[in-house]
Amino acid sequence: MPTGQYVLVTPVHNEAPHLDRVIRSVEGQSVKPVLWVTVDDASTDESNVILDEAAKRIEWLHVVHLDDAEYARDVRYSAVCRAGFARAKELILNNGLSCTHVALLDSDIIAPPDYFETLIHRMEMNPRVAIASGQVASWEDGKLQRVASRRDWPCGAARVWSFAAFYATGGYDLTPAPDSVANVHAISRGFTLAVEDDLCVTQVRPTGAASGLLRGYQATGYSAYYLGSHPLLILLRGARTCLDYPYYTGLFFVLGFARAALQRQPQTSDVEVRTYYWHQRLREVFRSLGGLIGRT
Repeated sequence: MPTGQYVLVTPVHNEAPHLDRVIRSVEGQSVKPVLWVTVDDASTDESNVILDEAAKRIEWLHVVHLDDAEYARDVRYSAVCRAGFARAKELILNNGLSCTHVALLDSDIIAPPDYFETLIHRMEMNPRVAIASGQVASWEDGKLQRVASRRDWPCGAARVWSFAAFYATGGYDLTPAPDSVANVHAISRGFTLAVEDDLCVTQVRPTGAASGLLRGYQATGYSAYYLGSHPLLILLRGARTCLDYPYYTGLFFVLGFARAALQRQPQTSDVEVRTYYWHQRLREVFRSLGGLIGRT
C-alpha cells in the first residue's frame, strides 16, 4: 500500500451538529495525515470549541481561527481553504515534515476508513494523475444516493492532489470555483484526473443546504458564468438536472447563470479556464451525446 504521506485541510463554518463524526472519520483513517489543518471560519455555533477540544488529544491536528474578514461571498470558501493551505505549508517547513500529497476534506463529509490510503496508492501507481477523488453520496428522503456529477471530474469536497501537481498548477486559487479551476489547470499542464467509482464519501447534508438548496443551485449557476461556460452547456446541464428529484433545481441553476450574465458580473480572466469551458468542454459534451445517439 502507499508509501506517501499527506497533509489534510478542512474548512469549517457552523458545522457543530456533525463535526464530531467528521473528526472521528479522519481519526479512523487507515493512513492518517501527517498534519491536519482545520480552519474555523468565524463560526457562531460550537464548532470552534469542538475543534479546540479535539486538538488537545490529536497531536497532528492544528486549528486556525479566522475572524469575520472582508471577503466577497463568492470567494469566501476559497479564501478559507487558502488560509488552511498557507498554514499547512508554514507548519511543514517549520517542523521538517515530509509529504507527497495534499488533500481537502469538507466539514460535512464522512470518509470511509481506507479513503485516503486507497486514493494515494492509486495515484502512486499512475504518477500522471494530479487530482483524484471518489464519488459523493448524500441522504435524500431517507435513502443514501450518489450525487449526480461528472464521472471524470474529481469532486471538490474530498480530493487529493500530488504535492508536485498542487504547486505546478498554481495551488488553490482565490475564485468562486476553485475546484474546477484546479482541474482545468491540471489538464492544461498535461496531467490527468481520476474519479474512483468504488470509493464513496457521505455528505451529511445536501449540497447547498447550509445556505439554502435553491440558493446553492443559483450560486452554482453563477460559478458556471464566472468560468466562461458556453450558454449551450448551461441549457444542457439545466435540463439534465431537472431529470432528478426535486426536478426544478435545474431552473435555479439556469437562473443563477442568466442573472449573472444580465448583470454583467465579472468573469475569470484566466485564458486556460475560459478556453476550456467555451470550446473544449462543449466539444466533449457533443462527443458524448453523439456516442449515445450512435448506440441507439
